[in-house]
Amino acid sequence: MRCTFVKTILQVTENGFCVCKYLTKDEAVPMEARDKRSPAGVIWFTATGYLLPLTDLIDVELEGFWQKHEKYGLQFKVEHHEEIMPQTIEGIAGYLGSGLVKGIGPKTAKLIVDRFGLGTMDMLDNQPERLTEVRGISTVRLESIKTSLIESRAMRDISSYLSPYGVGVKMVAKIHKEFGGDAMRILKTQPFKLCSISGVGFKTADQIARKTRCNLSDALRIRGGLVYLLEKAAVEGHLFLPADELAEKSHEMLNDGLEREFVGIGEVRFELDAMLKEGLLQSDIGRVYKLAYRKAEIIVARKVLELLNSKVSYTVDIEKELEVSQKKLGIRLSGKQKDAVRICFSSMLCIITGEPGTGKTTVLQVILDIYQRINPDGEILLAAPTGRASKRMMETTGHPSASTLHSALGLLSHDEADGFYGETVMVSADYAVVDEMSMVDMLLAGELFSRIEPGTQLLLVGDPDQLPSVGPGNVLRELIRCGLIPLVHLDVVYRQKEDSRIALNAHAVNTGKTKDISYGDDFTFIKTDNSAEAARIVLDTYISEIAQYGIENVQILSPFKFRGETCVQKLNEQARELVNPPQKGKAEYRAGTVVYREGDKVMQMKNNYNAVWTKDDGEQGKGIYNGDIGFIGKIGEKDDEVAIEVRFSDSYEVTYGPDDLEHLEHAYATSIHKSQGNEYLSVITPLMKEHYKSLQRNLVYTVISRAKRRMTFVGQKQALYIAVSKSDVDKRNTLLADRIVSYYRRMQAAKTRRQAQ
Repeated sequence: MRCTFVKTILQVTENGFCVCKYLTKDEAVPMEARDKRSPAGVIWFTATGYLLPLTDLIDVELEGFWQKHEKYGLQFKVEHHEEIMPQTIEGIAGYLGSGLVKGIGPKTAKLIVDRFGLGTMDMLDNQPERLTEVRGISTVRLESIKTSLIESRAMRDISSYLSPYGVGVKMVAKIHKEFGGDAMRILKTQPFKLCSISGVGFKTADQIARKTRCNLSDALRIRGGLVYLLEKAAVEGHLFLPADELAEKSHEMLNDGLEREFVGIGEVRFELDAMLKEGLLQSDIGRVYKLAYRKAEIIVARKVLELLNSKVSYTVDIEKELEVSQKKLGIRLSGKQKDAVRICFSSMLCIITGEPGTGKTTVLQVILDIYQRINPDGEILLAAPTGRASKRMMETTGHPSASTLHSALGLLSHDEADGFYGETVMVSADYAVVDEMSMVDMLLAGELFSRIEPGTQLLLVGDPDQLPSVGPGNVLRELIRCGLIPLVHLDVVYRQKEDSRIALNAHAVNTGKTKDISYGDDFTFIKTDNSAEAARIVLDTYISEIAQYGIENVQILSPFKFRGETCVQKLNEQARELVNPPQKGKAEYRAGTVVYREGDKVMQMKNNYNAVWTKDDGEQGKGIYNGDIGFIGKIGEKDDEVAIEVRFSDSYEVTYGPDDLEHLEHAYATSIHKSQGNEYLSVITPLMKEHYKSLQRNLVYTVISRAKRRMTFVGQKQALYIAVSKSDVDKRNTLLADRIVSYYRRMQAAKTRRQAQ
């Protein structure tokens, strides 16, 4: 069926699945499937599929079948699609200039079509070297374009083959890079080789194998299933799975949906034992780890003992210094706050925890003031997991510099599930402070502790009651649980004025005392049982709040990213149209289904240490960080490609090209996890019972902790009570605390033996 794209109804960026509206003249479309709003002479219908071309610059031939959705009616399920190249000069120019081929932008596309006319596509397929006849295309540029054309054709073939399995464009590029011209043969005959590519996933390879009748008892399939379950557990926060549980789950999964048992439990256990013997996986007392997770856990445990066994190299009259700093800073510390300062000058490793408003920042100010006075030449390092959190450290402590942990350690994150790449930068500062430690997962903690040089004191600051790290592990809680690290927990809320309800209610939620929650101008709950109405109220409140506080100081935070009327995706789309609607003279750029518009509020979703920024005074530097929020200034062109200028806080601008946009998302609404490390004057959060799976005490507590002046909940009070009642949902498989205690006991036993000798 020949069709033309009309609009996107839904797109899931993670796997390329989309729901689109198409138009056609094909009268075979069932009456039940036709959109009643179709213009005269054409038929509109809804199609679902993977990696469908989301542009009206070309026609597309769709193959598939009609399927009835219980809620949305009859839809066309696309099994295969083929792009039909445009047949007009304007269509070809638009198609080529859309970013299809690297090195060809709108201006160059027009020059090419002016030269070759309707024969342009045939020339590109059969005589691409003739592009040098076009002004501005050098021999060097031609090679780049030819490479792009070859890759584009190969990737189209791979995409077409894998589209029924929901494999996204980014993953197709990985597969093509890994296997090159051999990719299609491997996909058809040895799909489990895909498991060697991080992120492809065993499930995808298994689907292909089942469809192509590959050997389902292949050792590669069994091993892929074992690793897949460990990776799935890691996504849920676990560092390991018990061996018996891993084998049993693998056996069940490998035979699920088959007409008979192809893989026996004995075969699964045999391959698991073989992988352990070969060192591909590791085990501790029947607990099976991927290598990187066990290594990181061991590194942290050993370094903790090393630091605890080290002595501070200087002497200080801490009582005298406490008095000097309190007088200088004009503050009076409580007994517990003084204890926190004391332990930070008596131990090489210590932890300070506490809820919002309990004075962690005040204590840190005093610690830094004392340290700089007693050791004026000493180097201090302040670091946090996100760019926003590190900037907030500078703002609240008055210290001249702070950095992200990744930057401090010379790390460049990548898409692999088990590691980093980058420089090996050691932490050689005399005093290192890491804030927002609850956000640090096991792998990042392993990198941090492995780089602490002898003589460096380490202070960890955080709130273990907030959401745990997105990555696996439960580092801060485990460090506390071991009971060996000097710790002060600040538990008295001192904020009594404008933030009183926010801080006090955060404490009430954290202790499970919903009856103690009080409401007023700075803490409100707008009740509604209807999701659509909740979304409308959230948006109305958002408009009202940004009028008072400014758009940069107000944030919508939602428990769900993609599902329901109050999810991040839908609230983002609607908020953008209210706050920054399209208008004449306001430039836009479409990348897939995402439209970037001048004035849009956006967030960087991944650390990029190579991005060049420029400040208003001409100063230049490098690095934008996961969680940085900015606004699109100008959308233009540079070197015949789109150039989007984004202005971040601290008056610095970064220019994004088309390849950079996958890490730039709209940020009128964000997920609660993504908000960690940030603070806003006003926070608005929908809370509905439909979010049941995500509702938990630390989620609500984390939301409240992000607000400084006003916290607004919209939805069902019962959802709040459900969340506060669920306080034990974040148990994760980790042995960090047990390892620390075990190593400590061994160390003490060895010391006792030496003394006895």
